[in-house]
This record gives sequence, structure tokens and C-alpha cells, in this order.
Amino acid sequence: MGIPFIGYGSAISSITLVETGEELYSNPYIEYGYDRRSLEEIEESKRKIFGDTIVDKQRNRRIKAEAILKQNQEQADNEARKKKYKIMRDGLAFVKTEDAEEWMQCVDKNTNDAYSCCVVETTLLCLKKLQEGATCEEVEKIYGEMGLTGYMAGAVSSMIVHFSTRGNEFKQYWNKKFGITEEEKGVVNPAVLVLSQKN
Repeated sequence: MGIPFIGYGSAISSITLVETGEELYSNPYIEYGYDRRSLEEIEESKRKIFGDTIVDKQRNRRIKAEAILKQNQEQADNEARKKKYKIMRDGLAFVKTEDAEEWMQCVDKNTNDAYSCCVVETTLLCLKKLQEGATCEEVEKIYGEMGLTGYMAGAVSSMIVHFSTRGNEFKQYWNKKFGITEEEKGVVNPAVLVLSQKN
């Protein structure tokens, strides 16, 4: 990761060679206390240095890339919504009977975008594997196959614990990985960073 010459919140005003003190680069358009946050403000600074032609080209590339990203995201979200009823139906074979209605509500709420849908799809795969007799460790390998983030892994684990008949077994396995053995504790979310003072 580099430092932008002109970027979000910060910019390089000068570069000096430490050994000799020779100034290698100086930007007189970067004001003291530069803290520009909006794209428009940043582009305004860039125009002073690079000119309209370069900034307009860069802006057009950005706008085009954003449009493609938005289109891809909308397509992925539409695909997620199409999976809703299949996930609902298939999950009924693997969730605890008393939680069937809650499963339906959970899937209905979490299949409106690709990100959330990935969480419930992964949960469904894990519930199925657990019911088929897979070990907790084997089930956790699905997380990597699905490319889950730490937050998603925590969400899937919470859903497994809640909906699976082997939920308590999975909770003990999952929490133990993170050094938690107390039964009353909730399900560890690996996306949460906990800092403690070292003695």
C-alpha cells in the first residue's frame, strides 16, 4: 500500500532526502493541514497540479468502473433473491423442528443481497454436513471453500449453534479455537478484535 500524492485525508507536500536534506519533490498546492475527504475536493487539488485533461480521464475511468461494479452487485443481489425459497425449503430438513419458522424468517431476511445470502447458503451446507455425521473440523473447512470473511464466519457459526441439533457441540469446538471454554459464553466472532494489556 502506498501513500497517495493527493488522496483521501492526506497528501504528500514534499519529499526530502534525509542524508543530504535535498528536497526531491515539492507540491505548493498542498495547503498546511490538508484533510480533504470528498472526491470533489480531492479532484479540485489534482486539477491544480495535473490539469483538467488528466483529472477528467481519471474521473471518467472511475465513473465507468463504479457503474460496472454497481451493475455486477445488482446482478449478484438478484441471483441471491432467486435462491431464497430453495434455501428455505432445503433447510427445513436440517434445522431443529422447533426452529423451523425462525429459519424461514431468517432466510427471508438474509437473501436480499449476495453477501448475506452467502452466509445462509454456507449455513445450509454446514447444517447438512453435520446431520450427515461430519466432524466440526470438516464442517469448518467449508468456510474457506466459500471464501468467508471473519465476520461471515462468526455469523455462520452463530446460525449453526442456533439451528443445528449438534449446535452445542459445534459451539464448544468453535469457541475452543479462540481460547474460550466457559459454557455460558456466546459464539466467538473472529472479526472482533480484543486487546488486552500484557503484563
